[in-house]
Amino acid sequence: AATEAEKLALARLGTLAVDMESHPAARAAAEAGVPWLAIRAIVDPLRSSLPSFAREPHASYLGPALRYALSGPRSVGDLLRLARHARIAAVALEAALRRLGPMLAAVEAHP
Repeated sequence: AATEAEKLALARLGTLAVDMESHPAARAAAEAGVPWLAIRAIVDPLRSSLPSFAREPHASYLGPALRYALSGPRSVGDLLRLARHARIAAVALEAALRRLGPMLAAVEAHP
């Protein structure tokens, strides 16, 4: 779910989060018999929408982000909000990895 309306519709059903990217990696790992774990952080909370350029794959996001920034007066604020949410998500991922890292290393050492 990428737009606020889509996320609100899912939230009404009790959905807390939607991971739309991990499945292909999980499937490949499972088919190869490789244990896997996905640790994700949410960049676009419930009451926000990702800019359209961020919902499409790009080799580099710099050009699309600059074009988006020039598209209208609200776009710069949207990008600043997205950057703030990305920093919050990065901090959450780092905290999770710091907590889980030693446990994952122990599991790896004693399969």
